[in-house]
Amino acid sequence: MKDLPKSVSIGLPLGSFAFCTAVAIWDYQFYYNWIRFHETSYLEQTTVLVLLPAIALCVWLMVQNLKLKQTLLASWALIMCLGATYYAGEEASWGQNYFGWATPESWQEFNDQGETNIHNTHGIFDQTPRGLLTAGAIFAIIVPPIIRKKRQGWNSKTDWRAWILPTTAVTPVAVITIFTGLPQKLYGQYGEYNAAIPHWVDEMYLRGQHSELKEHFLAMFIALYVFSWAYRFRTWQIEQAVSESDCTTNTTTEQPIKQAA
Repeated sequence: MKDLPKSVSIGLPLGSFAFCTAVAIWDYQFYYNWIRFHETSYLEQTTVLVLLPAIALCVWLMVQNLKLKQTLLASWALIMCLGATYYAGEEASWGQNYFGWATPESWQEFNDQGETNIHNTHGIFDQTPRGLLTAGAIFAIIVPPIIRKKRQGWNSKTDWRAWILPTTAVTPVAVITIFTGLPQKLYGQYGEYNAAIPHWVDEMYLRGQHSELKEHFLAMFIALYVFSWAYRFRTWQIEQAVSESDCTTNTTTEQPIKQAA
C-alpha cells in the first residue's frame, strides 16, 4: 500500500535539520535568539505546528475505525491524540506563549521556569515522556523491518497490527532524532564553552542545549507516524471505493482489517 511521499517523509525532517544547521553555522547567536531560545522561536513554534494536524488526523482515524468497529485501532488513535495534545499543549504552555497571561504565584513555586505547564514541575512529566519517545524512535528504526521480514502475512488489508507498526516513512526523522542527542552523550559537556569546539556545535548540541532541537524532531516523529497511518488508511478507502464502483457481480466488500482474536 502506498505510503507518504518521500518529499514529506524525508523532505520535512531533513529540510528542518538542514535549515537549523545552516543558521547555526552562519550565526550561532542568531540561532540562539531566533531558532532555539525564545518561546516564540522557530523550534518552539514548529513543534506545536506539526502536532496540530496530527491531532486532527488522530480524531479522524478514531472516528473512521469506530465506524468499522475496530475498537483496538480506535483506542490507539485516541491514545495518540491525547499524547499529541499533551505534547503540543505543554510546548505552548497551554496558550500562555501566545496570549501572555501571568503565571499564578502558587504555580511558580512548583514550575522551575515560571510557566503554566506541567513538564517543568517534575522530571516524570518531562524526561520520562521524552525517554519513551526516544525509545519509540529507536524501535521504529530497528524492529519493523525485522517483523515485516519474518511476518509476510502482516498485510494492512488483512491484519490490524500492520496499521500500528511504524513504516519506513518515520525512519528519516527517527534517525535525526537519535542523532541530535549523540554529541551530548559522546562529549558529555554540560559546563562552560570549550574553545576547541566550534561555537555552532556547542550552541546546537552541547551544554544540554540540544533538548529543544530533539523535542522538535520528536514531535515531527509523532506527526509523521500519524500522517503515514492516515495516508495509508485514506488510500485504502479510495481503493475500496474504486473497487466497489467497478464491481458489478460481487456485492461483498473486503474488510480492511481483522479484529484481534
